[in-house]
Amino acid sequence: MASDLLLEYSKDGFGSGSLGAAMRCALLCKFTSLAAICVTSAYFGAHVAVSLHIEAAPDAKEPLSSTRTKPTINDSPADDLPGEQVLTDMQMSEARGCPKSTSGKDLPATAKQTSSDMRTSAAAECLSILRMNAVDSMGLVRMPIASRSNSRTQPHERLVTAFGVDNCFTTSIRNDCIDFRTNVEGLLKKNDTEWAALAARVKAVVQDELTTSRDHLRLFAVVQMITLKSMMHVLFGYDTSKHDVDNSMREIASCINKQWLRSKGTTEVRVEPNWVFKRQYGLLEALKEVLPQKNVDDRKDNPLNSLLPGYETMWRVVLRCFTEVTARGHPHGSEWCNIMQAFAETPTDGQLLHISGIQTSTSASQIGKETLRLYPPTRRVYREYKTTAGEVKTVAADIEACHRDPKTWAPDPLRFRPERWNGMEQRDLEDPIFMPFSAKPYSCPAKRRIPSYMPFGLGMIALLVGTLVKQTIGEWKMVGKLPGIEEPLDTEREAYSELWLERVVKGGGDATAGRSADCEGDDESSAVPCTNGEGGEDAIAGPSVDREGGDGIPAAYNANDGECDDALAGSIADGE
Repeated sequence: MASDLLLEYSKDGFGSGSLGAAMRCALLCKFTSLAAICVTSAYFGAHVAVSLHIEAAPDAKEPLSSTRTKPTINDSPADDLPGEQVLTDMQMSEARGCPKSTSGKDLPATAKQTSSDMRTSAAAECLSILRMNAVDSMGLVRMPIASRSNSRTQPHERLVTAFGVDNCFTTSIRNDCIDFRTNVEGLLKKNDTEWAALAARVKAVVQDELTTSRDHLRLFAVVQMITLKSMMHVLFGYDTSKHDVDNSMREIASCINKQWLRSKGTTEVRVEPNWVFKRQYGLLEALKEVLPQKNVDDRKDNPLNSLLPGYETMWRVVLRCFTEVTARGHPHGSEWCNIMQAFAETPTDGQLLHISGIQTSTSASQIGKETLRLYPPTRRVYREYKTTAGEVKTVAADIEACHRDPKTWAPDPLRFRPERWNGMEQRDLEDPIFMPFSAKPYSCPAKRRIPSYMPFGLGMIALLVGTLVKQTIGEWKMVGKLPGIEEPLDTEREAYSELWLERVVKGGGDATAGRSADCEGDDESSAVPCTNGEGGEDAIAGPSVDREGGDGIPAAYNANDGECDDALAGSIADGE
């Protein structure tokens, strides 16, 4: 009788697959004294199913595959033309142990890694949540001072698992947070001379990335590389003139993105996921090769503590700012390009704020702020709160939605228009509605304006974008599918990985000396309108549009190929 009941339960509880059959067999054997036999059969019957959830990785003591990409100082391995003997992004990751999948569907799914019980996009409520004050309209009680660190760190436990970090986002130890913040503030505080030296390094890095015999470069990879190298120099004094570890540098960029996406998937409670940091052999090896002075096995010395917030969100902002000013067909795009170039040539606080333009009146600061408004580095910020009923809730401040609220940003909240910031840059007007760098008392050091010092966040965005604009004009143009200018760009992490820089063919009848019509100067007669592929208005994608495929990607290519609390520009650690 007991066996019959157990058999019936096991059918309902474990399913009919090979793993379910094995588990039923093992349970029955518990009552029939045949455990040894059934454990053996369970293994042979279920090992295939179980193996689907185990990440294959080389033994840490064994050397990793010697298959490497050929040394280059330019574009990513994913950019290669058909027939070239260079590993693709996916092959490179497989060879070095970086997880292949960027989705959660290959993980044993039961529990969501990051989720919220409540969410708001109202500016006043978002500001209160960032400050951990009471939100009466949502029934949330003000967090006591002693509990505020835990309120911030609890929603971010997955970052410890995914990246092995120990910083203000993952620890509630006050002294550790103070030390981390003090160190970051010192690194970001730069005078005009230091900014000029940094600008020279950024210029050389961009030139290196564009020095290639290839005619197409994946914009995604170019922006990642120039941002990563530049931030490596700022944070760790990395010598950007070195090229012997460029492949490892690309591996870091690729694996950080994949690892972040995997950590946001689903996994079983109390089961160590296959994306745990210690198993990311490709990422670990690359970090050790690029930064041998850092101990990646020590959570406190792990370079990802500052590299994640300093690089991971910065490059996505730079990508969208560059795309907006150069390739979307905005009426004032040409003047925006000139403004950003002028700042890259003279990176001072005065130049950042300088209003210029014949048809428009705006500044590099306002272009940067408009980018941060539409594309905040952290889209949602999470806090753990108690409600008036005594329940513990994870609450999300939806910064992206807040920055697009028609009540605040009418009449065109979804359009990229830097001129809207004229007259709005006073702190008393800006802070309550503009929160890309969080809010006091947890404002990001990258936001702060200290007398005689330029705010690092806006300055670095303008420097990277301005340098990339200057180095591509007349040499490269952007090709790829983009929406009409009345709607914003996609903010998903892997959006626009299909955008390409195409070398301009000079002296030919079908090309002009300009990468994009937005940056070709006042004469727009050379620009060829290109249907954006979305059925909306046409966008200027540059000349030689007839050489693109229907999706805007060159026909020779295959497209398959938090908040800033106590951190750097727009940390990923406090949200999405």
